[in-house]
Amino acid sequence: MFSGNGIVSTTASPVWSTAHRNCPDRSMRVHAWNRLECAVILSKESPMKLPGRLWPYLQASAITPLSLFLLLLMLANPALAQWTAADAQTAFNDYNNAFYFNPSGDNYDYRSMQGSTSTSGFWVGAEEIELAIDAYNQNPSSANATIINQLCNGFIAQFSADWSGDTYDDDLMWATIAFTRAYTATGNSTWLTDAENNFATVWSRGYDTTYGGGIWWNVAAANTSSGYKASASNWTFVIAGNLLYQITKNSTYLDEANTVYSWAYSNLYNATTGEVYDGVGSGGVSTGQYSYNYGVSIGADYFENKLSDANNAAVYLMNNLSSGTVGGYNILPNYGQGGTDGGGFNGITLRWIGYVYSHGGFTSSSVLPWAQTNVGLAWAQRNSAGLSWNNWLAATADTGLYSWDCSDTVVGMLDIPPPSTGSEFTLTAASSELDIAAGSSGTTTVSISPANGFTGAVSLAATVVGSPAGVSASLSENSVTGAGTVTLTASTTSTTTAGTYVVAVTGSSGSVSQTVYVRIGLPYFSLALTPTALSLNQDSSVTGTVTVTPHNGFQGTVSLARPSGIPQGLLSAIQPPATRSTSAVRLIATSNTATTAAASLQITGTSGTLTSTTPAFPLTVSAALCACGTGVQVDLSQAYNATGLYPSGSVYSTSAGIDGVGYSYASDQLGKARVLDGTLFNFGPAQAPDVVYGAGQTIPLPSGQYTALQLLATGVNGDQAAQTIIVTYTDGSTAKFTQGFSDWYTSSNNASEAVAVTMPYRNYGDGSENTAPIKLYNYTFPLNLEKQVASITLPTNRSLVILAATLTRQSFGDAVNLASQYNVAGIYTDGSTFSSTGGLDGGGTAYSANLLGNDAGASSLIVHGVLYDLGAPNLTNAVFGSGQTITLPNGHYTTLEVLGTGVEGAQTGQTVTITYSDGTTQHFSQSFSDWHTPAGYPREYIAQSMSYRDLANGSTGTALFDLYHYAFSLDSRKEIKSITLPSNRDVLVLGMTLTRETEGMQQQECPVQ
Repeated sequence: MFSGNGIVSTTASPVWSTAHRNCPDRSMRVHAWNRLECAVILSKESPMKLPGRLWPYLQASAITPLSLFLLLLMLANPALAQWTAADAQTAFNDYNNAFYFNPSGDNYDYRSMQGSTSTSGFWVGAEEIELAIDAYNQNPSSANATIINQLCNGFIAQFSADWSGDTYDDDLMWATIAFTRAYTATGNSTWLTDAENNFATVWSRGYDTTYGGGIWWNVAAANTSSGYKASASNWTFVIAGNLLYQITKNSTYLDEANTVYSWAYSNLYNATTGEVYDGVGSGGVSTGQYSYNYGVSIGADYFENKLSDANNAAVYLMNNLSSGTVGGYNILPNYGQGGTDGGGFNGITLRWIGYVYSHGGFTSSSVLPWAQTNVGLAWAQRNSAGLSWNNWLAATADTGLYSWDCSDTVVGMLDIPPPSTGSEFTLTAASSELDIAAGSSGTTTVSISPANGFTGAVSLAATVVGSPAGVSASLSENSVTGAGTVTLTASTTSTTTAGTYVVAVTGSSGSVSQTVYVRIGLPYFSLALTPTALSLNQDSSVTGTVTVTPHNGFQGTVSLARPSGIPQGLLSAIQPPATRSTSAVRLIATSNTATTAAASLQITGTSGTLTSTTPAFPLTVSAALCACGTGVQVDLSQAYNATGLYPSGSVYSTSAGIDGVGYSYASDQLGKARVLDGTLFNFGPAQAPDVVYGAGQTIPLPSGQYTALQLLATGVNGDQAAQTIIVTYTDGSTAKFTQGFSDWYTSSNNASEAVAVTMPYRNYGDGSENTAPIKLYNYTFPLNLEKQVASITLPTNRSLVILAATLTRQSFGDAVNLASQYNVAGIYTDGSTFSSTGGLDGGGTAYSANLLGNDAGASSLIVHGVLYDLGAPNLTNAVFGSGQTITLPNGHYTTLEVLGTGVEGAQTGQTVTITYSDGTTQHFSQSFSDWHTPAGYPREYIAQSMSYRDLANGSTGTALFDLYHYAFSLDSRKEIKSITLPSNRDVLVLGMTLTRETEGMQQQECPVQ
């Protein structure tokens, strides 16, 4: 019936007439995904009465029984929800308004989430290109074609044309399909070349006969115990091979696709039930059920002429994968929000369901109405910005949405044929929205209108989608014969959560059913900040605007709280503090506000019992742009050996720059000097040798006695771990420091490393800008104040680059010796084994000494200018709370700084008591975040973030773990005596330091450069 490339055969069976191969190339590019002209083509002499919109597509050849049946099938199952092709384009436009952005040049991408400047990554980015192609196929405008080309440009700018660096073969296949389709839509041969080259890469590296054949999912794990041959890498390979064959007629593509299909059909599919498995590994077949596997297997079945199997898989999917039901049809699973891999699974499913349906590939009469029910419900759950997430049983959130999560609905609307108007009856709600207060009810009427002579009875049912607590719906009648009207009553309780809900009213008569949706709105408000990201320098301020958006008739006044998550020392003011519309939020950084590249702030508003929070917005704080700080600057000019600073837009060699591969700091962003926490750093001249990379050289230091040497420096071409810096004193003795230097593009959160400056982009040698948070870091090396410095010796490492150096006489505070108080070993060197009932938490987990920098023994950790002593690893080196009193050095201090954490969850409301020598006490109620879940409690700040923790068996647990520092303000008029910890095993202290406000430092009026 079909040839191996999915083209209808004119000789294999008399049932089918010609179709695809009779379509002009342009028609294939524009229409083949969503219309019938190249799938079921009827004679112009056919006496059947058809909607006028179909006639232009039904002009090619003789009518056949099966083609007539398929067309009738489409028309006999009417709309289950209301959306149109125009709505689909509107949804695409709304999606673009929220997520489409231009990082540089003609390179465009989709944001990973609202307000973000990060992109969605490799395979999600490829699927979002497919979304744009879907939009073009439905509406082949030049604007939509431009979007495709711009997205492909952006993809290549991020990942290059050679994708072999990505070891996941399914990733390459998603992109190959996207770029093949991009060529078909735009005619740009570059995209076809990229697709062909990378398809060949996957066949070469990914196919072997392990498990009998098939494509590896991750080639890095091929033929290991964790090796896996996934549905995602095999069915996609079949689709990509067939698409390439259709374009190029290169039979090699078809042969390879057929080979892989034969293996996948035998190993990843149950022909009896229609079930599609997730993959095959050393443990056998994994029967995990994911909708996207069904989508690509159905697409592969179609191309390989296995229409009955495509139908079986679709029916199994339809009947077995569900997160709930509406109108008697299952709703596709909710794979979670937050931009996880599963966020767009259902869009992939609907794309291939729509493709195969529009090409006449299904015989089941239920597939289309099931798909339409899903899409219609998804569209009904959209928010006021026209965005609909992937949890189709709940109203879409107003803010904080991810592009991947919101792609499913748009793809479904573009690829599933919209409902037909040729039904026996229609349902219409007099009002599509009801705004009602909690504890009350509202009504609207639903009309049943017969059509085409229909006189039967229609059974009616009302369902609150998702069954939310406190919302109910009922109809005044459950059946209507002929034309009629019923009343829908929606009711809420006094405890119903404010928000938007959807009631589905379904009418059924025999095999025909219709669903209309009515949105039920309880008044609430949402908050948003503009701009969506804020940036400022020390000794400056920045202002944003918080906007209150009322929903469902909300009319209250909203009180706004101080932002949460602010860095240490950042001040804030909100005016007016209560509003119905907008308020200004001013953030003020002092000369000692902690610098950061990645603070995440939120503002919460309340109105009566209602609460709403802005989406988390990023904040960067950098060193001040001025030239009047303290310290003795080190003259690096004689050591400059590279040019790393250029004005924005400069053109220079792409084998030069700070990293030797064409990138540089933008000198107009960095400035000529920066002042960090009062310390001055001068930079070299732009467009001339102005930075020093490590070549084992020794650089003279200004003679004198100092407490610290500070560097502004960075790693390039990746994190530069365990670099040795040597300071030599005039007496010949040395101080050696081992320090990790983060890459300027990607911070590794090395110990005793702080972000000094964050810039919005870096230069490239061709004059372009690479948009991303680009960082310059501060490193502080404590010196012996009793000795005179002579020189500094750098490691031999081209990828360690220093921009400025300053010697200071700063105070680090007075560290408290906790050695006699240690009662638990909470820090271990990587690879060490220890008791499963030991470690920091008593459950066999601990901090990594390799990440904290004390793997070689007792050491120090510097956090925002405060030096903490850390105990040696693998021994008792932390203190858990047992109500003990710890003696403190006598003296007058302004702050007690504590390095610690909570474990086994947040430890809230813990009492910390300070005792003074006069017998008076000071009590603090302090909450301690769990080391895995920072909550940003008052007086709590992240001191060190780490990418893993050590486990008792010698392995590591990969996730983000934090160590916090807590600042307790003291009465400096009194002499301190001791601190009493709470009696709580799950509160841990690793270090303490007493500090005084810096004396003699005047706040200077410093002109900004």
